[in-house]
Amino acid sequence: MGQYTKNGLYSGYKKNSKERAELDYYATPSCEVKNILNTLSIDLHNKTILEPCIGGGHMLEGIIEYCKEQNMSPTLIGTDFKDRGYNNINCNIQYNLDFLSDDYPISSTDIVIMNPPYSTLEPFLIRALEIAQEHLVVLCRTQVLEGEGRYKNIFVDNPPTYIYQYVNRIQCWHNGNRPQGSSAQAYCWLVWDKKNNENEPILRWIKRSKEY
Repeated sequence: MGQYTKNGLYSGYKKNSKERAELDYYATPSCEVKNILNTLSIDLHNKTILEPCIGGGHMLEGIIEYCKEQNMSPTLIGTDFKDRGYNNINCNIQYNLDFLSDDYPISSTDIVIMNPPYSTLEPFLIRALEIAQEHLVVLCRTQVLEGEGRYKNIFVDNPPTYIYQYVNRIQCWHNGNRPQGSSAQAYCWLVWDKKNNENEPILRWIKRSKEY
């Protein structure tokens, strides 16, 4: 895979639209993290899990809730470029870390679960595929599957094992604030199972959590 690591990639990003969240911060509803983990039934016990763009901790909270319900005890690591004040004694939280920089301190972990900024999703995927040794689980817009560049740089040689397409719309939270109304975006989960990848993606559907 190509080299996409670059110091300060976040700080150089500007969007024309004033409606965009700062640093493309759209939080994942915690219940949808539990939803995909229940669907996948991945054994997280004694695993090391990295969430490299924790924002307000919504995704980590979903992982923690799932693990409590399943009586699992993983090691949870959360990092982010920006400190939004999230902290949890069950996690190793580290701020001011750019996932795309060459000096990012984590080079290997069992599982990466993330919803990266859309503007830097491609390099995030490439870096995460290098770091995750067992599973990579990514929430993203369905349109991520389009594009010659992403196909060439990622999917042709590293297709996801599973694509879980949402049957009904979910809504990620602009700047971490729960919205009203419905979403205009279609979302899916991309899942890489590093130990069981036949190089042909399997398409499955997932329904929105009843807790949403």
